[in-house]
Amino acid sequence: MLQQVYKIADTFIVGRSLGENALAAVGGTYTLTTFLYSIIIGLCMGCGSLVSYCFGEINERRLKGCLNISFLMIGAVKKRAIKKDCNHP
Repeated sequence: MLQQVYKIADTFIVGRSLGENALAAVGGTYTLTTFLYSIIIGLCMGCGSLVSYCFGEINERRLKGCLNISFLMIGAVKKRAIKKDCNHP
């Protein structure tokens, strides 16, 4: 829901102030942004399930390992997405 509000506000502001070419660029990146959000949300949900399972087992050692791997995996995907996004001219 918030993504849609952001998209509408972004389109309105860019369309009014920067012109048609900038508006086309905003429209062209919407699909990629939604795709990246979906990947990160899916990773977070999957990691949350695994962490909940470890927490329910009351296995602190495994819980710490799951949390570390989860943060590393999500951070790596985020870093890769930002790096790839920033390399475009």
